[in-house]
Amino acid sequence: MEYTKDGYKLTVYSTLYMEYGLTIEKDGKELFSNPHVFSCESYGSACQSECEYECECDEARPWTDKEWSECLEDEFDTLIEAYLGPIVTVHDEEFDCDLHICVNVEFSGDIAIDAKKLDQEWAYGELEEDAAVTDYYGKIGYAACDIFDHIDNPKHVQELLERGIA
Repeated sequence: MEYTKDGYKLTVYSTLYMEYGLTIEKDGKELFSNPHVFSCESYGSACQSECEYECECDEARPWTDKEWSECLEDEFDTLIEAYLGPIVTVHDEEFDCDLHICVNVEFSGDIAIDAKKLDQEWAYGELEEDAAVTDYYGKIGYAACDIFDHIDNPKHVQELLERGIA
């Protein structure tokens, strides 16, 4: 079963006899894959007799594609945040650099405003100057070296002050 939204494709697949796996792709690039995401106790089966609470009649049936689709639609944001975290890094083949996808950010197109939306400590601690950054939707991207011109880093300023440069 597949569900697509905002350039992400979530694929659920059966694994073992007790679980379902999940793969998350963005624009054809695999960002996450794990065969042990959904337990069959909570996902993938429904009672044929429609018992009021838990199935008491042992007449479970597998979910239909529609039921999986509704589940993935309802839990889309939670799954993205839980399994991708706030920032996902992939290698951009076209530009031969790391591309950081900021999952919980939507850029406006104004780099001065968008740079402030990023975690400042992450930007100076982990962002490499030759990398690129894009938002959740992947439509607006910036070179990391341009972002450095628009973010505040108290540690960086303090280091410059201590060296007598600022």
